[in-house]
Amino acid sequence: MLSRPVIIAAALLQFLAVPAIAQVTLTGCHLHDGVEFCFLPNGEETEIGRATSSVASASPTAPTSVAATTTAAAQTTAITGCHGHETTQFCIKGNGEEVQVMATQTGDTPLPTAYNGCHSHGAEMFCIAPDGTEVEVTAAAAEGGHTDEHSEEAGHSHEASGESCHFHAGVEHCVGGSAETTCERKDRDYNIKLRIGLIFPMLFASALAVYAPLIMKKMLRMNGSGIVFTIIKQFGTGVIIATGFVHLLTHAELMFGNECLGELKYEATTTAIAMAGAFLAFLIEYLGHRLATWRRHTINSSSHLSSAPKEE
Repeated sequence: MLSRPVIIAAALLQFLAVPAIAQVTLTGCHLHDGVEFCFLPNGEETEIGRATSSVASASPTAPTSVAATTTAAAQTTAITGCHGHETTQFCIKGNGEEVQVMATQTGDTPLPTAYNGCHSHGAEMFCIAPDGTEVEVTAAAAEGGHTDEHSEEAGHSHEASGESCHFHAGVEHCVGGSAETTCERKDRDYNIKLRIGLIFPMLFASALAVYAPLIMKKMLRMNGSGIVFTIIKQFGTGVIIATGFVHLLTHAELMFGNECLGELKYEATTTAIAMAGAFLAFLIEYLGHRLATWRRHTINSSSHLSSAPKEE
């Protein structure tokens, strides 16, 4: 019979000669192009092998205990905070980066708000939906529209908060929403050369409208009291009045009511200035008419005296 030390030594040698097979529990198993991949306990992804029909029909997240080799590095295993922008869904990775999910909503069923089992196949990233389907995940920067939308929301459109902004005489005016009002300077990409250049066409058009009746009356012997001239003059008067009330008066009220200018003690400042301007305009017109009448009367009197016969 063999002694006990010999038996122990033989058993130890037999144990060392047999290769050890470690049992590892894998999770998040999924299929990609017929090949099954799972996650190791440390988050690393490993390839199991080509799946059979029975494996393909099984749940892709069922735990499996097999001997495996590592094929990929550790990565984000879940994305959360999923939200939609129009027809596109975006989610947040663990590092705070926003990604786009290539998922399409079917019927009235909403898209999931989170995806698990995220893994990479080459340069592509995939995640597992709660129903076991695999969806592709791409970087949100590839969708310029979503990036522009966020920058626009941070800028002046504020449509997400219900705020609508537009310009009055070059001053931004926002209504609605609950965003905090700021008095900081906002740089705009204006075409300065175009704005300055358009001043001269406007001056030319104004001069043409003023001097055209005088030139036509003198050269064409046209009567300025005709129906055509009356309609043109009334139309021009309406344009001036509309510009004064719709644009200038409205813009002045908005500017005086700007919180960045401080408190306006006299609320009727805008209308008081408009009333004073109208009074001055009528006063200038009245004085000009009186001066022209006096001048014409003086000329007529001088002509009458010069044409009268002298008494001998």
